[in-house]
Amino acid sequence: MLQLDLNNILRNKIPSLYGKKSSLPGKAVEAVLSSIMKVKRINTFLAAHEGLEGHSFIDALFEELDFSYLTSSKDREKIPSEGKVVIVSNHPLGGLDGLALLKLVLEVRSDVKIVVNDILLQIENLKSLFLAYNLFDSGIQKENITAIDKALKEEHAVIFFPSGEVSRLTLNGLQDTPWTRGALHFAEKSRAPILPVFIGGRNSLIFYAVSALSKPLSMFLLPRELFKQRGKTIPIKVGDLIPVRIMFSGLLKGKTLLKTLRKHVYLIGNNKKGIFVTEKNVIHPVDPLKIKRQLLAATLLRKIGEKKKVYLLSNNKLFPDVIIEIARLREITFRKIGEGTGKKLDSDPYDAYYNHIVLWDEENLEIMGAYRIGVGSEIVDKYGAAGFYSSTLFNFTEQFQFHLPYSIELGRSFIQSKYWNTNALDYLWMGIGAFLAANPRIQFLFGPVSVSNSFPLDAKEMIVHFYQKWYGNTYSLVMAKNKYRIREEQLRNLSAIFNSNNYKEELKLLKQNLRFFGMSVPPLYKQYTALCEPGGAQFLDFGIDPDFQSCIDGFILIDIDLIKYSKKEKYIYSNLLFKEDIQEPQFAYQTQTDI
Repeated sequence: MLQLDLNNILRNKIPSLYGKKSSLPGKAVEAVLSSIMKVKRINTFLAAHEGLEGHSFIDALFEELDFSYLTSSKDREKIPSEGKVVIVSNHPLGGLDGLALLKLVLEVRSDVKIVVNDILLQIENLKSLFLAYNLFDSGIQKENITAIDKALKEEHAVIFFPSGEVSRLTLNGLQDTPWTRGALHFAEKSRAPILPVFIGGRNSLIFYAVSALSKPLSMFLLPRELFKQRGKTIPIKVGDLIPVRIMFSGLLKGKTLLKTLRKHVYLIGNNKKGIFVTEKNVIHPVDPLKIKRQLLAATLLRKIGEKKKVYLLSNNKLFPDVIIEIARLREITFRKIGEGTGKKLDSDPYDAYYNHIVLWDEENLEIMGAYRIGVGSEIVDKYGAAGFYSSTLFNFTEQFQFHLPYSIELGRSFIQSKYWNTNALDYLWMGIGAFLAANPRIQFLFGPVSVSNSFPLDAKEMIVHFYQKWYGNTYSLVMAKNKYRIREEQLRNLSAIFNSNNYKEELKLLKQNLRFFGMSVPPLYKQYTALCEPGGAQFLDFGIDPDFQSCIDGFILIDIDLIKYSKKEKYIYSNLLFKEDIQEPQFAYQTQTDI
């Protein structure tokens, strides 16, 4: 039976009470503290709920105490449903507040843990939700640190109370003691965003009176305070995410950064705007069964085995939930590489009339990735050249506009991070190939291809220089509205490094230099250029996208006639051979007899 063992706690924390000659002092202290701490009452509850763990145990405790919390649906939506995040909060109650926050986050996601001290680890029923870490222990806590690192590496949510102890009554009201750096250390190390939370509520006046006399003594009152919360409901206010690039920009450091974050949390509690620049949390997932039902109305382009399918969405009014989920996954994926809009969704007006190629995992009931496709002839007829997303970033010359009716624009492509090391991108290209097989008059592919902001500046400039040198175009068919310019000194350095006429050697050199930064050639840069014979893929210009965290966009133009035969065979001709996988889509230019 799991019980609170006061004798064991005191022997570990205050061994001097149990001397060799007599243990009477220890037993006397035990008797007094047992009464103060309501140990018998706690153990009675533990015995009655011995078989419950985690979320179920918290529910039983809250029911026993008739205790609850209040959070608006708007605030609940601010909790990320996936991905690593460090949650920081004030600590007004010293126990139930942590369980309330745990319960709230568990209602959104199951992969959450809370950092607690070793005393709370005595509660066996909650061990599965706990990570041990003593904020006041100056010694090395290797196992504890490893466990927290592992949780964040596995993209879990981790809750910290940076004060490490319950709030105290001060001249300025109920306040946390100064925060320690533990939470920020782990957030910076793992590159996890910060989710600030403010919890309302307070303990009894007796607790604060004893606390003023002796902090250590007041800690023994906390179990008693738990029962004094009977019948109460505490408010929990959730702030917007503070991205890594803001929190660790270097403008604020050390104690100043900690104090500012603490103040940010208390401002949220007072319904005021916080100090840090924030970004909206991505909306929670769409019901996968809704997505599956809507995809039944989409065009099936390819089946890959029994579990994966590539669909075309061409009348987006039929697929509202699919489009929302695509926009949700885009924002999540792009944020992970230092991009994203900072909004709840990566959505824009072009989603409404562009087509979408979607890779669907039938087994896991989720979208693995997607491409957005603008059919040139349709867009030119309805909106002119200004109807292309690319036109917001690049100016089209008249010569380039001549190609638009015979082109498709590719963009906003993503693969969920869990599928980055799979063939997902290849499968999407099988879908693009099916589209091209059904539309033989399409001659060109074009669109912006980004370089992630996760790349250091030197690495970005190296990539731009290399692709300008080997895949540049001297005719200025398009021009970036916000042109990206390599620093003059760096341009001289790069010209000296990449000074040969041997493409393979310079590509090898590029890869070696990027490895120095812990980076590699961006996947789409590799994919598009590997598609074509010389001259088939061209980067017409490079610009900066101010709406996408100022990432770099290279404008790619691909001549379909110059796609390598082996690639055509893999992506396009295979669709002609296996046309039974393709339904009867109504594409522009399509004549079924051509297939």
